[in-house]
Amino acid sequence: FPEIHPSPNDLNSALGEVMMLFQQAHPQIDFRARLESRLPVFDFDRDQIKRVLMNLMSNAVAAFSDLPQTRLLRIEVATHFNEQLKMAVIEVSDNGKGMSDEVKARIFEPYFSTRAEGTGLGLAIVKRIVNDHDGFLRAHSSAGEGTSFLIELPTSPRFGSDKAQPRFSSLMNQ
Repeated sequence: FPEIHPSPNDLNSALGEVMMLFQQAHPQIDFRARLESRLPVFDFDRDQIKRVLMNLMSNAVAAFSDLPQTRLLRIEVATHFNEQLKMAVIEVSDNGKGMSDEVKARIFEPYFSTRAEGTGLGLAIVKRIVNDHDGFLRAHSSAGEGTSFLIELPTSPRFGSDKAQPRFSSLMNQ
């Protein structure tokens, strides 16, 4: 699995690029974006975070299979900034068929899939990328009501990185 290469990026811009691709590929779906302008530029691996959104949106599109053609299909991507915790929050939600509690308990397991053509790696990859960014990932879903994924990413440097070494480290070596 590739190592992350964080650099200063605009999260809203990265998410917007992915949404544009999905809007063009799936004109029958109502894509909505609520992107908070206060979200700061921060260090993350742009390509890998875009992969996270692609995997989540692909699952959302798949959640619309077997639904009546007359139903309004909607996928929403929202960002928020928790200033107190210095966390960027991404929420990806759909009004698809949702998941049972049994399925929800296993969705991040590698090779678990409810689709015949699925590899079961999409959400395991999402979880790995979010973990590599020191983030948190949660899923909320109810059968028949849709699914929502919530991702929280720290916007301040990671403590373990070279950039964020404590200033008093030289005192500790004396």
